[in-house]
Amino acid sequence: MQKKLFNQLPEHPAFELFWRDYPRKIGKGAARTAFQRSLKKVDPEVIIRTLRNYSFPKEMQFIPHASTWLNQERWEDKVSTTRVAEPEPLADDDLHPSIVDLVAPLRRRVGDAAIKSWFKGVRLNGKNLIADSRFKCATIRARYEPDLRLVIEELHFTYEGDRE
Repeated sequence: MQKKLFNQLPEHPAFELFWRDYPRKIGKGAARTAFQRSLKKVDPEVIIRTLRNYSFPKEMQFIPHASTWLNQERWEDKVSTTRVAEPEPLADDDLHPSIVDLVAPLRRRVGDAAIKSWFKGVRLNGKNLIADSRFKCATIRARYEPDLRLVIEELHFTYEGDRE
């Protein structure tokens, strides 16, 4: 009976980030359950950050299933003693000032070139992300919405044509 109640818990939004970044896509349901259990022990941002910096084997057969990685608390592994350097800050004129803090968590994962390409001409007005074209708005939403919602939970996407 307890298992049925546990499976009815709402999915944590960070799980989709975890699943998207995990290199071996096997056992999503088991991974979801293990992720929910892990949240009792650690903040989801720790799991995501560690996963993104984790050094997995090159051969897929040696990469554990996501549920195994979570159940074994691999986010606590000491996989490297070298520290990953922080990326250089974006130039002031590359992005609208309102958007810089919003895209900061994306920079390590996608790089400055992608950030500059997709977020140039985009600004933030309260909880409204305003792009300069419908295509750019749709692409940002499709590619980066889960990441952006970690910063602003109730983010709305729009483009200049929506405004009167």
